[in-house]
Amino acid sequence: MEIGLIILIIALIGIGVVMLGSGGKKHSGESKSDAPQGNQFERLRQEVLNFKPDSGLGQPSGAPDQVYGVVMDWYVGNGVATLACLENGDASIYFSGGVVMTPGFGDSKVRELTRKYIAGAQHALMNCTKVGEFPLPDPQTVRFYLLTRNGVHCGIENMAQFQSGHSKWFPLFIDANEIFAEIRKSHEQRSKA
Repeated sequence: MEIGLIILIIALIGIGVVMLGSGGKKHSGESKSDAPQGNQFERLRQEVLNFKPDSGLGQPSGAPDQVYGVVMDWYVGNGVATLACLENGDASIYFSGGVVMTPGFGDSKVRELTRKYIAGAQHALMNCTKVGEFPLPDPQTVRFYLLTRNGVHCGIENMAQFQSGHSKWFPLFIDANEIFAEIRKSHEQRSKA
């Protein structure tokens, strides 16, 4: 089973490299902002990192440390892939190369996986440190930002730990990869329609 997970990780890294290496080119079935600023990666990433549940989209419990969102920044190839998820089931992927995939809320499988992911993130909160800044990951690392009413908490892991299967973040990383794959599949199906 570990070999299957490692193959999944390698396949997703390959997809990420292709997407990030696009240099902002628009791919069939993937949306890209037409805003004059061009690449919207950092703006979209900052919006979700600063998202407050009282904005009407999320409906978190009143507990201050209840996780209502997770942003996973993953250094892949020549850039960063960001998976942004909220407990209402909304999920999006932003690539630093400029590609944006946002089928999350309209896809029931993505919503289901996202809710599972957010629930699993609650268990990872104890492995995080509260932060006020949100730097991108260094090469060969992944950053998890857990959004709570009490602020944003961050955990960092090296890719080698995931590849060996010995990371305390491994369950959350695998759940994130399932969401990533499902969003990609949804985009491929929509581009064929």
